[in-house]
Amino acid sequence: MIRWLRFCYNAARHVSWVDEPRWEEDDAKALTAFMRSPSGVRMAAILRNMTIRQDATAVAKANLTACGFAVGFRAAVAVIDSLGVGAAHPAGGGDEEGPAE
Repeated sequence: MIRWLRFCYNAARHVSWVDEPRWEEDDAKALTAFMRSPSGVRMAAILRNMTIRQDATAVAKANLTACGFAVGFRAAVAVIDSLGVGAAHPAGGGDEEGPAE
């Protein structure tokens, strides 16, 4: 247990806070346009599959660390999804009509 805490402390001390840039409406529109493009739809599918893979690994291992990693990964993907206009790409890629031409 002490080794794990020492590892966590050493890993955390090398991470420094950076000033968070403002996320403007133009940024959200650009992200939404990308997520609806063929590349964005593919990226969303990859992220969705990676999320499912992390969840499955956590369940198979029945390990709290794996579960924590899976939850963190899902949360990171959710943040990406939430940055678009109206969250138009909920972990599944573009809308029902498919990618924009």
